[in-house]
Amino acid sequence: MNVVEAVSVAEDLLDQFGLNGWAVVLDRSKIRFGCCRHLNHTISLSYTLVSLNGREEVEDVIRHEIAHALAGQGAGHSRAWKVQCAVTGARPQACYDVNNVVAAPSKYVLVCEPCGYRHPRHRKTNRRYVHRKCGRTLTWERSP
Repeated sequence: MNVVEAVSVAEDLLDQFGLNGWAVVLDRSKIRFGCCRHLNHTISLSYTLVSLNGREEVEDVIRHEIAHALAGQGAGHSRAWKVQCAVTGARPQACYDVNNVVAAPSKYVLVCEPCGYRHPRHRKTNRRYVHRKCGRTLTWERSP
């Protein structure tokens, strides 16, 4: 979905649900699709994930975050939040469905050479990772 269109849809929905004084911002997250910040009254959307996904998924994330705003600070994914999901029309799921969302491509892969295990990662760290199944140390590779 076009990010300008997504921000416009989000702003319209904020108005529709009476969240005056709230703003929509874009962030650089590659994993988290959206975030509700009560302290500064913002709903944040991942520029990357909005760009990679269609209107239906993006609008559901916007409605999900608006439900957080309506449920209040500290509600998390509680019953109060689920009630607000019914109000906003969001699916009452804590996380997006990986089968329906196009994920951002990762820059790195953790690899276990002997058994062929590969795990995508967005950032490379100095941490030592061990494969649980075989106990060998995983190595970093750049994604193809």
